[in-house]
Amino acid sequence: MREFAQILATSLALNAKYESMITPRFLRDFYRATALHDIGKVATPDAILLKPGRLTPNEFEVMKRHTVIGAETLEGAATRDGDAGFLKMAASIARSHHERFDGTGYPDGLKGEQIPLAARIVSVADVFDALTSRRVYKEPMSLEDSRREIIAGAGTQFDGDVVRAFEMSFEELIEIKARIEQLELEDPSLNLNSSQ
Repeated sequence: MREFAQILATSLALNAKYESMITPRFLRDFYRATALHDIGKVATPDAILLKPGRLTPNEFEVMKRHTVIGAETLEGAATRDGDAGFLKMAASIARSHHERFDGTGYPDGLKGEQIPLAARIVSVADVFDALTSRRVYKEPMSLEDSRREIIAGAGTQFDGDVVRAFEMSFEELIEIKARIEQLELEDPSLNLNSSQ
């Protein structure tokens, strides 16, 4: 997911609207921060994380807490670190990467550009990764079907600008996906896409 997100951020930086926001420093912090987007899942019971079927409404409420737990953990770490820029960004990503552009996401129901830019980028990368990866509860979706689903979510689930960056960099995303799959074939113990 981290590689997908970095490609999207780099592509989005070509848009004049974002060139002053997505600086080299942003990209450095972003690369470090994205690896921590789901850190709050360490507090989610394995019975929920690894459940092969659909989550119950109560289980889904427990799962949603990973956003707040991750953000609080990273905010605490940021207060103790002198170079906390990437940790602050990581906290905002952890908290807001499940927000939806139309305001129907969680945990805060943020809408549009209220959602931090880094989280809006991660949202697309995370969903693309989830759609195209095998999980205990589902088989991977084809790359083309995943592409169509991301595009269909522009303006509702996702920031349309980020979706346009996704479309512009789709071939590069496919190359990254192929490299990951090759690594897994060469060494199945890597199991890079088995986690949530």
